[in-house]
Amino acid sequence: FSPLAPAVRAAFDSLPAHEQARLAAFLPGPDREPAAWAQALRSEALAQAVDCWQGHLAAGEFDPTVEDVLRVRRASALRKAERTQQLHLERLRQGGGGGG
Repeated sequence: FSPLAPAVRAAFDSLPAHEQARLAAFLPGPDREPAAWAQALRSEALAQAVDCWQGHLAAGEFDPTVEDVLRVRRASALRKAERTQQLHLERLRQGGGGGG
């Protein structure tokens, strides 16, 4: 994992103090104090969370216009998996039905 890009730290530092405090409320308890923010912004856990969020963002998972497309794709994949499972079960029944 890599530390957050300097641009993220610069963006946080450029926010007004009340916005920084509002965002800090999402940090773990010990990191919520202003004196701990610099260290918190360097943590690997936060960097991993931001990387994960960026991946979801790039995939369009937070875009309401893409949400419907993703829902349709998931439903289609689920139907396909169910059909495949049914096919395998039918083949097993046909193959094992005469041996008992």
